[in-house]
Amino acid sequence: MDLQKHWRGSNADAAERRERIVALLRFAPIFLIMIVAASWLLYVMDLIGRTAFTIAVLLSPIISAALSLGLLGLLDGVASGVASLVHAGGNIAATKQYSAQDALVMQGRIADAISSYRELVARDPADLDARLHLAALLAGAGNDLEAAERAYLEVRELAPRPHQTAILSNGLIDLYRTMGRRDDLRLELGRFARRFPGSREGKAAAEYLARLDADDSAQGPFSSAEGP
Repeated sequence: MDLQKHWRGSNADAAERRERIVALLRFAPIFLIMIVAASWLLYVMDLIGRTAFTIAVLLSPIISAALSLGLLGLLDGVASGVASLVHAGGNIAATKQYSAQDALVMQGRIADAISSYRELVARDPADLDARLHLAALLAGAGNDLEAAERAYLEVRELAPRPHQTAILSNGLIDLYRTMGRRDDLRLELGRFARRFPGSREGKAAAEYLARLDADDSAQGPFSSAEGP
């Protein structure tokens, strides 16, 4: 299951709408005042006529809204660019490729790919990306959820970087959902929400956790005995 897609489906659409509404409320009045003031100044200086001034005033709300949304898009683009630079400069290991192992997976040689990743980890225990690839393969095509959980938890014990922490936490959340381990799922969602409180993913984790709690409250005290 793609947890990011699960989280970001309706939540992402709603969040995007909220961002645009906030942008309109925050920036549109400023642009509106600037447009009307500039139009009035041009009119007073006889640089535009009464008709042009009237048109500018009538169109100012539409222009203000368009400028506000355009500014939001510009800010989003700048933020994405900065994030890309940070990841490129500070998380070099995230770009590491495992072409030999990927080729084995493409050939359907899952057991060989798992063995190859384990050899990499044995040679370099500090290669956390190899460990994360191994865990993901075990959780997916390898169909060994218990081994995948152990692999993810081993990464957590080795001081992972923030992006690696996010990957392993997402992996554990997917595992616990698949395995029906709701208590562990709650703990991992809470951990993720606390670790990345300002991120969209962190907010999604908190919302997901709240939905789980609400569902269990609605089902009553015997919900855990009845199964997820």
